[in-house]
Amino acid sequence: MLTALSPVLMTWLLAKGTGKPLLERGLRERRPAYADYIRRTSGFLPLPPKRV
Repeated sequence: MLTALSPVLMTWLLAKGTGKPLLERGLRERRPAYADYIRRTSGFLPLPPKRV
C-alpha cells in the first residue's frame, strides 16, 4: 500500500504543493511572457500545445 501511495503523494506535492507553483510564481514576476507559456503547455506530460 505504501509503495503505491508514496509516488502519488510525491507527484501531487511537486505538481500542486511546493514544487511547481513556487517556481512558476517567481518566473511570472520576472518574465511576463512566461505566464502565456504556462497557459499553452502541459506541466509534466509532453502534450501538444493548447490553443489559446
